[in-house]
Amino acid sequence: MYIYIKGRLSDKSIDLIVKKYIGALGLNENEFAAHSLRSVLSRSAAMMGMTDIAIM
Repeated sequence: MYIYIKGRLSDKSIDLIVKKYIGALGLNENEFAAHSLRSVLSRSAAMMGMTDIAIM
């Protein structure tokens, strides 16, 4: 399952893509959103020792 993208993505587009793949994994789509990606990425970067400025 692939999604081909042309141009810029809106926040709503990213949210729909996240929900599509979460649903394909058999998880509850309503428990995840585009914000989930940002928060996990930020948390992972902080755990690896990156500074707040680098994460921003």
